[in-house]
Amino acid sequence: MSMLTQGLFRPDRLPREGIDPRQWKWKTIKGWKWTFEDHINVLEMHALYQTVVWRMKTDRLWGRRFVHLVDSQVVVGVARKGRTSSRKLEHILRKYNLLLLAVHAYPILGWVISRLNPADPPSRWYVPQ
Repeated sequence: MSMLTQGLFRPDRLPREGIDPRQWKWKTIKGWKWTFEDHINVLEMHALYQTVVWRMKTDRLWGRRFVHLVDSQVVVGVARKGRTSSRKLEHILRKYNLLLLAVHAYPILGWVISRLNPADPPSRWYVPQ
């Protein structure tokens, strides 16, 4: 099923179908430099959490649905299911789940191929120290 036709992400189906972000016009609204090194899935989960925090403060997120594109299939699966066996992802996933619960927000997560991800350039702002 396609995400473009409101189908569900099916992690057990191959090949996986992503969203084509070239259908819309994008601009960078928020970005930051990573201050720590970690596994890419942990950084992606932090980015998802920070997006919800930012939306909560600026978009009147209370009780609303929103679309968020992620280029990590692991993060999409973990965030949609709401649980993980990874100890590294567990801490940030709990914060993410609690925040969504507190604001009654409903994310619609879509997977996008990394090379097409409009948020990829800001994610490269990390400068090792």
